Amino acid sequence: VGFYSLLIRIYCDKSVEHDVRLLALTLTKNGVDSRWRRTAPDTIAEEEKVLIRKCLLQYLADPSDQITRQLGELLSRIARQDCPKEWPDLIPTLTENIQVSEGLIQERSLFFFYRTFK
Repeated sequence: VGFYSLLIRIYCDKSVEHDVRLLALTLTKNGVDSRWRRTAPDTIAEEEKVLIRKCLLQYLADPSDQITRQLGELLSRIARQDCPKEWPDLIPTLTENIQVSEGLIQERSLFFFYRTFK
């Protein structure tokens, strides 16, 4: 377990305060910029990347606009490097969520789809 997977676990824990979850997500987003690529110094380990991608897809419908913006940016940064080869379930998950009847899930999934593929 690495630093970024711990941050993602904090983000995914809904019992943690909003601002702490937002900070954990922001730190993860910033770390992705410098450590996600395989050629980066101190790259994030592949098993940690798998955990991060999995957790992100489980918590897409957060009611906070601040968290949604950060999550959208994080998803798009990871998707640009990993989708579809390393992250084949991103597009099907977003597409599936767009078709559900719950408004917030639909809205957030459309936003993430836009952020990822604009």
